[in-house]
Amino acid sequence: MLMNIMVRGLTKVFLMLIGTTCVYSASLEAEKASETVTLKLYQYSTEKWATNSKALPLQSRVAEDANTYCQTSPASCGLLYWNASTVFSSSDVGIATTNKDKNLEVTIYITFPADFNLSSVSPTTFVLNKAASYDIVTANKAGIETAIGLQVTYIDSTYYGIKVSMKENQIIIPIAFAVVIALIVVVVTMHIWQKRRTKKTRSLRRQEKHLSASKVSPEKPAYQQTYNGNWNQENTHQGGHVNSSPTRVTAPVIVNSLNEFTETSSQVGYPLPPLENEDVRRERKKKKKTKKKKKHREENQDVGSDSENMPPSYHGSTANTQQTTVDM
Repeated sequence: MLMNIMVRGLTKVFLMLIGTTCVYSASLEAEKASETVTLKLYQYSTEKWATNSKALPLQSRVAEDANTYCQTSPASCGLLYWNASTVFSSSDVGIATTNKDKNLEVTIYITFPADFNLSSVSPTTFVLNKAASYDIVTANKAGIETAIGLQVTYIDSTYYGIKVSMKENQIIIPIAFAVVIALIVVVVTMHIWQKRRTKKTRSLRRQEKHLSASKVSPEKPAYQQTYNGNWNQENTHQGGHVNSSPTRVTAPVIVNSLNEFTETSSQVGYPLPPLENEDVRRERKKKKKTKKKKKHREENQDVGSDSENMPPSYHGSTANTQQTTVDM
């Protein structure tokens, strides 16, 4: 009888322990799943994470930052007060890694150590609440990156951007500088070339305008006559009358063609003929008339001197001719 009572009692205690353990385990796993913070590491993988042993540096850094935070704000961590003898260690920081889109996601949770002075109003029993864990990680993001030597681009849904490494800067900056210098040289060269081209175009247009304005046949006298300075001294008798007027020898008239003038003067380096106005033409005609009169006087003088130098027979024949004319 007594034996049966003892067996029943032990069975109840054992069942209670099993139930408590199951409840504790279920609550712990539930809090691990709900009170986590996720870090995304840029272009990293689980294989590199394990090979380079990045877990322990991260755990140590997070535990150190959690102690500092909870010491300053124990209520935010769900504590009655901060006990320096009971602190977080690296073993209290749990980590799980997953590859995602060429990046590595690291999930972090922090469990309470034994004999922690939890408050009755603490939102969690086994794991530090998510709000406190998020504040710890975000406030010490730079320290975490230094500890693991990797770049954190996301904390949960908050994006922090991608920093360019010093090595990439050393490569990109000189290339960018060289590209900028090359663009400046090209722009300046194009500007100078365009300026010279515009200047040349304007000069050609002015030349074409000048040529089009001066493409008129040059005015020439109606005739061009020159004297060879010799007079025909032969006396011809026409109808019994001596032709004493000298014979004028004229030189052939040379007139340049309009095409020859325009083609030659349109070539580069050939000066264009000066344009004559009315006064210049009038003066030129006046000089020509004066010159003609002077030559005509000289011609008359030459004829008179020639008649004086004629032989007597010539004068006799002339007198006879004149006498015959009178008698008639």
